[in-house]
Amino acid sequence: MKKMGVFFEVGAGQAETVAEMLRGAGMYSISISPDLAGIGRCVSAKL
Repeated sequence: MKKMGVFFEVGAGQAETVAEMLRGAGMYSISISPDLAGIGRCVSAKL
């Protein structure tokens, strides 16, 4: 992760909610990455 970025590992089914919270906080380049089971598990964003 480069400077001024955040990375969260979240519970199953929480990635979209966390992504929306980050958008609301003014973050951008938000992405959701799946775990090995294909479930959105990691959310990253830039400040």
